[in-house]
Amino acid sequence: MTALQYAIYLGQEDKARLLLKRCDPNAGDEEGQTAFHYAVRSSRASLGFIQLVVEAGADLHKEDHSSKTPLHNAAQGRGREVASFLVEQATNYANRYQELEKDVKKGTVAESPANTEIELDFRKMD
Repeated sequence: MTALQYAIYLGQEDKARLLLKRCDPNAGDEEGQTAFHYAVRSSRASLGFIQLVVEAGADLHKEDHSSKTPLHNAAQGRGREVASFLVEQATNYANRYQELEKDVKKGTVAESPANTEIELDFRKMD
């Protein structure tokens, strides 16, 4: 875990903001999870802070070693608000292993991200 990931995990937004000025938000931990994976999964990171990580250059499509994107983490943990934010940030969440269907019951990505609607499947994941 990088210092940036640890600050995000602990919900220390002030420290994470400082680290974002000098650290690569796309650096992965031993599982390939980036600061963005941590931010969307953490209940301690506000939506505004997640947006700050995006603005710092986080790769929205970066897969970890299990081929999970930050959207997977959001759908499994944080729910509709964060997942909807991620869908609005990009219109293509192609997933080569098609595991996204398991996490997001129904999602449509319109030409305009502002017109996107998403329904999450909150069933337990195996």
